Amino acid sequence: MKKIIILTIPIIFLNTTCTREPKIVGSLPTVQREMTLEEQAHQYSTLAYDRYKEANYVQAVQLLENALLFGGSLDYHHLSLLGQSLLKTGKYIEAQKIADELISLYPESSRGYEIRGFSHLARGDFEKAENDYLSALDLNDHSPMSYFYIGTIYDAQDKARERESYFKEAEDELLVILKNNPNDFSTRFELIYLYVYWNKKLDQTAIHIDFLKKWMANSDLPDEKQNWEDFYLLGLEGMYLCLTQKFQEAILKMSQALASEPTGSQIDVAEVYYYIGKSFEGLHQNKKAQEFYDKALQTDSLKLYSRHIASLPKSE
Repeated sequence: MKKIIILTIPIIFLNTTCTREPKIVGSLPTVQREMTLEEQAHQYSTLAYDRYKEANYVQAVQLLENALLFGGSLDYHHLSLLGQSLLKTGKYIEAQKIADELISLYPESSRGYEIRGFSHLARGDFEKAENDYLSALDLNDHSPMSYFYIGTIYDAQDKARERESYFKEAEDELLVILKNNPNDFSTRFELIYLYVYWNKKLDQTAIHIDFLKKWMANSDLPDEKQNWEDFYLLGLEGMYLCLTQKFQEAILKMSQALASEPTGSQIDVAEVYYYIGKSFEGLHQNKKAQEFYDKALQTDSLKLYSRHIASLPKSE
């Protein structure tokens, strides 16, 4: 698989590779006395990569912070991994600091701008978020999702023309990638997420979801497989069902997803709560909808959805 991928806001899709070492039994490594500090740091970084793939973002952060303590620095890939993990766990200010470091050390890469852009976006600072994503788009390695996130900023500001323009740019770049590599899992996932948020081309969305479910069922990636099948794909399918007004089915899918929620992934889980609330709203059960919207906002600020949540009538 080309990228490390996560949902549901797919946030930033992280290109990273890591030299594998034998796994160490237990949740944390037992550091051998004869190891150098650099070897200890490398061991923590390697384990953090494994925890990230398992969607255990809390422990990924802990291990990477340990690697920093032992080694004094992280390479580009593991610094990016730390920033991404901090975003997943809702530590947006800490993620911004890591992004600042990435931008300083690797100004030719878009990764720092993408991480910092989302840290601003998640806190509702749309102007700074837009500036960072525009900076990312100036660089050759930018993710098509930078267009998407600028589109979500305009959507939150009720600027429909600008939103449509940036969503279309995101779609065009994603489709070019899929034309060259139809089996690119993460790009197809990003395209689905774009269509769900955009609420467009839902007939194609269903086809893409079925493709990913079959792809993952036949994959030999045990670290990722359970989280994708039990949480991310279930949650995404529930969102799609909500948008196609199959509200009862949507609630069932997303309630099943919550039973297998990843460790520490606040924004992903919050978004599932939001769409459950939206499904109850579709059933005209506004009191129940508000309970799930409140739960979503307790889990993460969800600035991209707060305008809609605030507009919900408080009575049945």
